[in-house]
Amino acid sequence: PFFFVSPAPPRLSHFYRLGSHLPPAFFSSFMSAKKLGPILSSTSCKYLHPITYPDTLYACSSIPSPPPPGSSNFVMSYCLFSKNLSKIVAKGEGRIVMYDYENNVKGEVNELIHEAIIKVQGEQII
Repeated sequence: PFFFVSPAPPRLSHFYRLGSHLPPAFFSSFMSAKKLGPILSSTSCKYLHPITYPDTLYACSSIPSPPPPGSSNFVMSYCLFSKNLSKIVAKGEGRIVMYDYENNVKGEVNELIHEAIIKVQGEQII
């Protein structure tokens, strides 16, 4: 069987981590797609090792090149770590596009989002 591991859980987790560095009202609007919000425009996954059931997979995400204010998109990287194999078993990327839901046009990374991305990239998750 063919399985494509969705990057949604680590992507959403990453956005919630961004939320801890954004004003609450802005973050609520960002995550509910009311004004400016993210859309996944493309995704890819490269499988490095086969995994078998049962296993526990841990997902991680990062934004390796924080987008400058005014950018309309950025890349989020993902990896999956197998507890059974004790190594990374898959790597992937997703292109995130900012969208202005009020005006139905492409949006831009603003200063708030840019600064939150920089802060989250400096955090260490254990």
